[in-house]
Amino acid sequence: MVHLHMRSSYSLLESPIRLESMILHQKQLGYNHVCLTDHNVMYGTMEFYQLCKKHNVHAIIGLEVDSIYNEEPFHFILLAKNDMGLQNLYKLSSIIKENVSFDEVIKYAKDCVVLTSSDGKDTFSAYIEHQDLEKLSAFVELCKNSFSDFYVSISMNDSGKKRVDNRILKQLDCKCVALSRILYEKSEDVKSLQALRAIAKQTSIENQGLDVQFQRYLRSPQEMEALYDECDLLATEKIARMCNVQMVFQKSKLPVFENKLHIDSSDYLVKLCKKGLEKRLNGNLDAVYMNRLEYELSVIINMGFTDYFLIVWDFIRYARSKDIFVGPGRGSAAGSLVAYCLGITHIDPIQNNLLF
Repeated sequence: MVHLHMRSSYSLLESPIRLESMILHQKQLGYNHVCLTDHNVMYGTMEFYQLCKKHNVHAIIGLEVDSIYNEEPFHFILLAKNDMGLQNLYKLSSIIKENVSFDEVIKYAKDCVVLTSSDGKDTFSAYIEHQDLEKLSAFVELCKNSFSDFYVSISMNDSGKKRVDNRILKQLDCKCVALSRILYEKSEDVKSLQALRAIAKQTSIENQGLDVQFQRYLRSPQEMEALYDECDLLATEKIARMCNVQMVFQKSKLPVFENKLHIDSSDYLVKLCKKGLEKRLNGNLDAVYMNRLEYELSVIINMGFTDYFLIVWDFIRYARSKDIFVGPGRGSAAGSLVAYCLGITHIDPIQNNLLF
C-alpha cells in the first residue's frame, strides 16, 4: 500500500511537511513506497529521491496540476512511470502559471499514470457532489481515451458525506484507486497549515474563512484499511509497481575549445594566463602572483575545467569587442587570478585578498 498524494513544504504555503521527517514516519508505519506530488512544482524532486535512496524506500515522483477543459477546472495527479515520464513532468511544471490546458496535460502525460485529484475544488468533484452520473461518465470516457493509464481517485472517505457521495464512482466503467490527501504529517500539525494559509491570505489565523482542510494527515495502513475498499487499496500497490524512476539521464558534455594554435587546451590556457598576467602587472612579475597563478592553473587543469575557462574567455572577449556590456566580476569568479589574467574579471584577487 502507498499514499499516492503528498504535498511538501516545496508547495509554497500549502504544506508544512519536511521530506526526511515524513519519509521516516512512513517507513516507521510500514510503508515501502513514498510518493511526492507537489502542487504545480517539482522543486523537491532531487532531495526527495536522494532521501528515499538513503532510507531504502521506493520513491514515486509525481505532480499535482490544475487544468482547464471547456473553461472548467479539472485537477489531476500525474505519476512518472520512468525517466521519460519524469522529464515530461519537468517540462509540464515549467510551463505552468496558474493552470494548463487539458491538451497540455495529455501531451505531457506520456509515460505517466494519471489520477483525478478529487480535491473537492474542481468540476469533477462537483459532479460527484451532485451525483451527476452522466457527466461523470462522459468525462471519465474522455480521460480513458486520452491517457494510457488512468484512474479515478476515491478520496477523503474519512468524511461521512464524502464517503456516501463517492459510491457513485463505483458505477463508472473505470479503474479506481484509494487516495488519501496528505497536507501535514500528524493531525496536530493542522495548526502549522493554518498558519501557512493565513500567511498566504495575509490575514490572522483566527480568520474563519481560511481553507485549513482538517484530517489531511498521514494515516497508518490500519486506518486506510478501515476507510477504503480492499480493491482500491490494492490498486495503490499496482500503481507503485508501475512507477520506477531511475534518474539515469545522459550527462551533458563540455565541448573542446579549438584554439588558433591547434595545441592542447591546457597549454593554451597557460600561455594566455602568463601573457595576461604580464599585461596586468605591466611586465613587473611578482612571485606572489606567479605562485597563485601556478596553483590555480593546476587545480583547474586537474579538475577538467580548462575548456570551460577558455569558452568563457572567448565569449567575454567577443562581447567586449562588440561593445556588449560585461560586468567586472561577481560571485566566486572574482576570487580567481586566472579569470583576472584572462580578462573575464577586472578585480585583482591578490590586491583585494580574495580566495580562489
